[in-house]
Amino acid sequence: MENKGYRDDKEGSASFVDIFNRAQNGDNAAMEYLLQVFDQDIKYLARFTKMPHEEAVQALKVEFIAIVRNKIMLSRLENYRD
Repeated sequence: MENKGYRDDKEGSASFVDIFNRAQNGDNAAMEYLLQVFDQDIKYLARFTKMPHEEAVQALKVEFIAIVRNKIMLSRLENYRD
């Protein structure tokens, strides 16, 4: 799957922090982009579970979404903003 990047209609390319913030605030396109970015990592981690691979991938994606939607990480990411 080709990673084309997340594009903001008004501003052009968006930074990772902006995309993360949008995903936290319910932007499904931003969440899909983040899942795409971390897809290979999720599949790699799924290999270390005792669950069937596809089940493990789905469970990790659900947890990833829950983590992103959690506002606690927002302040940490804002510290890395340019």
